[in-house]
Amino acid sequence: MASFLGRARKVMISMRNAQAALATAATVDSLVRVSSEPGNIIPEVEDDSDLVGGTEEPTTQEVSVRNYNLPLDQSKVKPNTLVFVLGAAMGTVTSSTPAASDVTRLHAITQQAASDFDTFTVEELYATGAQRKFIGCIVDSFTLTGSRRNFFSLSSQVFGSGKYASGSANVSEVAEVSLHTRDAVVFIGTAYAGATPDQDRTSADITGGSDKSANIEEISWTYNNNTDLDFLPYFNTGVTWGRAERGTRSQELSMTMLFVDMTEANAALNQTAVTIQVKAISDTYVAGVPPYNPATPLDTVYKYGASVIWPVLKYTSANIQGSAGDRVTVSVTANVLEDSTYGAARAWVWNGVNAYLA
Repeated sequence: MASFLGRARKVMISMRNAQAALATAATVDSLVRVSSEPGNIIPEVEDDSDLVGGTEEPTTQEVSVRNYNLPLDQSKVKPNTLVFVLGAAMGTVTSSTPAASDVTRLHAITQQAASDFDTFTVEELYATGAQRKFIGCIVDSFTLTGSRRNFFSLSSQVFGSGKYASGSANVSEVAEVSLHTRDAVVFIGTAYAGATPDQDRTSADITGGSDKSANIEEISWTYNNNTDLDFLPYFNTGVTWGRAERGTRSQELSMTMLFVDMTEANAALNQTAVTIQVKAISDTYVAGVPPYNPATPLDTVYKYGASVIWPVLKYTSANIQGSAGDRVTVSVTANVLEDSTYGAARAWVWNGVNAYLA
């Protein structure tokens, strides 16, 4: 018998519609081409080895609770995946049609105050005839990374309630370009006043934004909902979750920069607040995605792209590095702080999909 090849696997997600309830499946609508391992149902088992009066080794074992564990990574991230993962993790996606377009949709992603997740459904095709539907899924954490001369990459952690069923869906990937750092700029400034980003890579949408793109070797954003999986099952829920609720979220931003002067080191020592924006705008115009049917199939104004703004950060370290034969760099880590008006982080993505998690 021939072995099954990993490249034939499929991961499909209900990106456009959230589940009506934790235990109610939604219809999957998007294929995601991943660069990560398959998901699995993880059973938490208990045996009788803690009881007296038995044998030396356990004689019984049963499942106490279970959950679904899916690493969802895309090494060349596309806008469709980016909107969904950030929106599912942060909690709120507000979609609109930007001015002068009837094709493009602009998705604004912000953090919701509520602690409950919008849940979604995943279907995985492992091999021909082996497909499962996983119900009650959440995005617990993600890391978005951009490195010089490379595509932006996204890694995320999906957990699910442990409820599953047979699956039979077969949906397509949304046709989009991947986002690359060759089309991206990084601005460091002093404040954010609430502006919605435009697609002009030559101008910042933050106050005092200075273009640091030539100095950035890598920038990475980690977002974590710190979900306590042990808290999610409760009395009378069986072996699956009874709730989908996040913990206390946390974020960190890190950068490796070519060393120019003592600006970063001084900012860390003096605890100077900074504002950072990343703006990645491709060279490809947005195409509308059915069932959203714009009047024209291809935009002539807006291109696939994304932007993230962190209104307030303070560096926790800025270490200068560079041994013999190496370039001198500064390795920066920063705490993402919460702004009283604009929150801790917000993102925008331009593509042709009508809405997410609606």
